[in-house]
Amino acid sequence: MVRPRVIAAALGLGLLAAAGVVVLTTGSDNDPPREPGRGTAANETTAAPGQPPAPTSGDGPGEAATGVDDLSLTFGVDGPVQRDVDVPVAVTAERDVTEMQFSTDPTFAGATWQPFTPDTTVRLDDDGYQLVYVRVRPDADSAPIGPAVAGIEVDDTWEAATASASGGSHRPSWARLVAPDVVQVRVETGRIRWNGNAPFDSFIGSHLDTEGLDSPESFEVTGTTVTGVSRISRPLGAGDLDGGYAAPLIHDLYLTLAAPLTLGTEHTVSFAADIEPLTFSIDDASTVSSSIHVNQIGFAPNDEGKIALISAVTGDADPISLATAQPFQVRRTADDSVVFDGTTERTSTSGPATANEWGKGDLTGTVVDEADFSAVTEPGRYRVCITGLGCSEDFSIGAESTWRRVMVAVAKSAYHQRSGTALGFPYTAVTRPRSFHPDDGWTFERVESTMIDEGYSIGQDDRFDDYEAGATGESVPNAWGGHYDAGDWNSRIQHLEYLRMGLDLVSLFPASMDDVELAIPESGDAIPDLIDEGLWDLDLYMRLQRNDGAVPGMVDQRADEGDTSWDNQSRVFVYSPDVWSSYVYAGVAAQAATVLSAYDSDRSAGYRDSALAAMTWAEDNRADLANTDEGVVDAVEAERAVAAAAMLQMTGDTSWHDVFIDASSLDDGPHDLLDCIGPWCNAAWLYTQLDADLREPVVYDNAVASFASAANALLDAQATSPFAFLMERPDYPIVWGLGPSTPHGVTLLRAFVITGDDRYRTAVVRGASFSLGGNPLNTVFATGLGATSVRAPLILDVKVGGLPVWPGTFVYGIHDLGFDGSDDWVENDVLIPDGVEPHPLEVPLLQSWYDHSSLPMMNEFTFYQSHAPTLWTMGVLAAT
Repeated sequence: MVRPRVIAAALGLGLLAAAGVVVLTTGSDNDPPREPGRGTAANETTAAPGQPPAPTSGDGPGEAATGVDDLSLTFGVDGPVQRDVDVPVAVTAERDVTEMQFSTDPTFAGATWQPFTPDTTVRLDDDGYQLVYVRVRPDADSAPIGPAVAGIEVDDTWEAATASASGGSHRPSWARLVAPDVVQVRVETGRIRWNGNAPFDSFIGSHLDTEGLDSPESFEVTGTTVTGVSRISRPLGAGDLDGGYAAPLIHDLYLTLAAPLTLGTEHTVSFAADIEPLTFSIDDASTVSSSIHVNQIGFAPNDEGKIALISAVTGDADPISLATAQPFQVRRTADDSVVFDGTTERTSTSGPATANEWGKGDLTGTVVDEADFSAVTEPGRYRVCITGLGCSEDFSIGAESTWRRVMVAVAKSAYHQRSGTALGFPYTAVTRPRSFHPDDGWTFERVESTMIDEGYSIGQDDRFDDYEAGATGESVPNAWGGHYDAGDWNSRIQHLEYLRMGLDLVSLFPASMDDVELAIPESGDAIPDLIDEGLWDLDLYMRLQRNDGAVPGMVDQRADEGDTSWDNQSRVFVYSPDVWSSYVYAGVAAQAATVLSAYDSDRSAGYRDSALAAMTWAEDNRADLANTDEGVVDAVEAERAVAAAAMLQMTGDTSWHDVFIDASSLDDGPHDLLDCIGPWCNAAWLYTQLDADLREPVVYDNAVASFASAANALLDAQATSPFAFLMERPDYPIVWGLGPSTPHGVTLLRAFVITGDDRYRTAVVRGASFSLGGNPLNTVFATGLGATSVRAPLILDVKVGGLPVWPGTFVYGIHDLGFDGSDDWVENDVLIPDGVEPHPLEVPLLQSWYDHSSLPMMNEFTFYQSHAPTLWTMGVLAAT
């Protein structure tokens, strides 16, 4: 596909501008929307109890979102729409205004003010469901009014993918080169459209009979001969077809030609199957090649580690070894000018014969070349191109349009995971009724279960078999709030890790984090929004705290698979308090009290008192664990060390230092941090953040050495993979989000903050690039970001209730399907029955991901495992 290029003066978020086209960029240099509110049942509800708004995707015309009563934004088309295409919008402002501002970032960072006009157009650069914000002002000296928000689906190949509906033939989406003599042709067979109807709206399209598609004789390409063919078939979600289950498939056909394809000339590929012919041409200065993998969001101007990676995969066919030492160019999107010339280099770890990536063998399956363009620092939008092959997807270089943009998207997505409140205008175009709130008739039952009943189950949820027998008959008031995970609606105390990351970011980088206001109900209060969002969890557990200070660690529920969060008959259970949960709570509450003392003294004092009460209760009751499972004792001591460091920081009382030393071993030497986010990592980190007069030099030095040792081990492990991906532990399997799809930068960036060693930050830039599109699948493992985002996450309210897929959610991603019984999903449940090809157990591990909401190990997420580390990783990269 040859994409149109437009002249753009402002390139912030990558939503491009041309004459008469509104510039959409991230952020703002002006005051954010003001919508005060502290989260009480009344002011957090956007619909009266019992009268919820119907969920809607926001695709249709005439649907407006209102930030204030007299401001609205409406899309003038029935989506989906394409990227880089003018999309009509209407803005209604029932007062005198002269300027307006658009953005897909609720902070409006980098957005430019435009003359107000009620009818205009916008362009969007990102795939998936997009939230677009607008605000207005009477003049340049006035405060902004708004925002209003509306949502629309962006899908470049919707028309081709759905062409087979109502008996039509299949239509190819595009043709690209993966090698000079190999053409990739994509044929997509349908879409699932979510329009607010449960469980599914419809499957639009029809399945393709693939018989004959694996033979070269089934294809003709003008001007040359097809000598070989290979096919990769992958699912894209699942839906309802004539009352039955259906999964759309994406078929990538790799046609090997007798000679390299002639560039700049029209060619036609014809098919023996029921597929329309496709006429195409390849321009190696603009046409995308799937062999060039790049971070589709981009880089900060002075980042080291700006790289693109070049490799080709073609299904069951032999791997393609592209030429090494190829000339490459970095081209500016706005005018096609070449801003940098370089030469690719073969990575030292390339090749199945020698690869041992992270000690796990060959995970890539082919050789890989690297194009380093760290020298490009001027803000703008670019692509990497290789002569005779094509280009990468576009990406940005900029301070506000890259790492900060992802951080904001993740933080805004967290708002959509809130329990105990309704979602809707003016904060989002995604409308969801209030769920799990006592004012709507929900009851919460105490159970005897705690978070530490057994060493093997510390912190685990879904212990449904324990709840019936352990119900105490006690009703627990005010057990609403917190954030959901993906495939269920429980609120775990581990979710406080998100708040810990927000507190750290604001404490370390107040100049850049204080003003990140996210258009959430708390925007405009005294507290930075990055903290406000996490307080939604802390306040839940503060309400659950007993008068003696004890804190439980879980609000869990048992629901049928067909339920939504707002419409089900599930029983909701509250665990009994335990010392582990109380220590977890005490540590985060103390840290919140410390940071909030500069923003809201009254709330700081409240958290201080609550933290002290929880800590005192835990200290008084930890002796009861003397004869308990050793794993429980170790887990409790680890959280005790974290809490002691936070109490020392909050109070300055050196008696808490004695508790820290008693709980940890950092006075004896460096500690194996195990993994971040984790208690020993948190304990050592908090100790390094203490004022010098509160810490002991030997303990501090050991804490620093612990991070340096862990970070150096990660550098060594990263160097074994040509794709430079990251995970927190080299010895972990790549399963359930432990692998490279979530940006795992906590250990390395904590080491960077502590030591100032730029190697650690550069390693995270390279590793985060894998998560953001620089991988063999060219996939951004998050919803609504980049050119090829996740479209079918396992979010029950999306899958069952028909809500649109809001942007900014990272999923587990790459997963070893041969691990721990996951192969059942291959043979019996989803992949093989759906027609996936090649066999999922035979593909290289770094290609082992399928965009299917019925695959929890790939498309689920947990709030503390996905949102929390990503917030920290993107935030530190943005601030530094």
